[in-house]
Amino acid sequence: MNAATAPPSRNPLTTYLRLLQRTKTSLPHGQLVCVSASPNISTMDGLLRLACAVGPHIAVLQLHADIIDDWSMEAVRRLTSIAKKFGFLIWEGGRILNTKRRPTGQQALSTQEIARDIAMARKRYTKGISVAAWAGLASTWVIGPEEQEKGGGQLIPTLRRAARETVARMTMSVRTEISGGQTPCIVGAAGDDLEESIYDDEQDQDVFDDSLRDLNSSQPLRKGSVISLTRTITQHAEPSRPMTMELEHRCECDESEFPLDDKLASPNILPPPPLLSRGMVICLPNNADTQCTPQHRQAAIAAGKAHNDFVVGYVTEEPWINVQRDQALAHVLALPNSHETDGDEHEDSSDCENERNPDDAETYVIFSPLENEHFGRKPHVAEPYSTNGGTAAVSPSSPHQRSKYGVKAQQISALHQLVGRALSIQATTGAANASVSSTSSKQCGPDILYIPIITMNF
Repeated sequence: MNAATAPPSRNPLTTYLRLLQRTKTSLPHGQLVCVSASPNISTMDGLLRLACAVGPHIAVLQLHADIIDDWSMEAVRRLTSIAKKFGFLIWEGGRILNTKRRPTGQQALSTQEIARDIAMARKRYTKGISVAAWAGLASTWVIGPEEQEKGGGQLIPTLRRAARETVARMTMSVRTEISGGQTPCIVGAAGDDLEESIYDDEQDQDVFDDSLRDLNSSQPLRKGSVISLTRTITQHAEPSRPMTMELEHRCECDESEFPLDDKLASPNILPPPPLLSRGMVICLPNNADTQCTPQHRQAAIAAGKAHNDFVVGYVTEEPWINVQRDQALAHVLALPNSHETDGDEHEDSSDCENERNPDDAETYVIFSPLENEHFGRKPHVAEPYSTNGGTAAVSPSSPHQRSKYGVKAQQISALHQLVGRALSIQATTGAANASVSSTSSKQCGPDILYIPIITMNF
């Protein structure tokens, strides 16, 4: 199945991640990985270098746009070109849309305060760097359970509407043809429903580029109108430069700088990401977090389940090894929602098998950090990593690249070794639970993708 045939009730972004899991052979040991750009990366060149280097080996790139000094919509086009080439999603993880984490014991928010916080979260999503215009994933805390009846439950629906309105604006095309001496011709076409055009690869890329250019000029939507033209022709000479249009669809990666084994990475045949899809990652309090009650954690989980067409999953600060080992969150997600009947809780084996059909499975992603400190010591990075019996560490193609490429090769090697070691530990500690795979839970119920977040700097 490809993402174009995803059932309408499923999230297109989780469908794409499942597709990558099956088709992207250069993933470290077949594991979906999210690389987070180090806070030390504060320029677009640095971010693009990281994207080029790790792109063949990841499923998600997390970045922090607010700390990039030279951020621009042109830079976004370059980044999405790399994402399209190597097949990964872009996650703006630095701007938490709803930042309020009301500590236990504080007075509940009023209806007006809740409405204000939701409005601010919407602005963080659509204004400024306009995360909704280019990031497939964004993050938010949910509003506490005490405020759900006062309008707090409208946070996720509001963000979903904001995402759809932004994409609808992006898909609206206004073309103006002006011909001297003839009647101007205006053709306006509004985009159809988001889900109907979301997986047209070439259309997505064209609409995405055109819309980012429009957003960069900050022009509001407008109806067709007649334009009167007065032409003044002035001749002058200036140095020639490449046209922007010629560069928009060009990936910025230097192939000679990042040589790849053809058996391990085939970016030309990877499914491209759905550039017009949007999803939310809910920040999840830890079980041991004294700042939040267990009810707050339950409310966050319930919000994701209630809006699983928009919510991709959850992000937690608990180490990836621990989250995958204890399976506590997977068990909670497998429970029926409160509005479901008791009969739904006791599915027969045939229903369970249908639910586990990989082509039609309700899927949630759990993001959690994976660091060297979780092992007690760092893995040796000088050894080349192996995947499917092959060695991905390739010698530099020219002498002047050896120093720079050698460092990058070691860092990519360390990425593979870090994931491999974590999987080895998981396999050892999880031997008692043979039903758990390396990437997802095999219990009856939703499919859980455990994706480690690994911070890297190039």
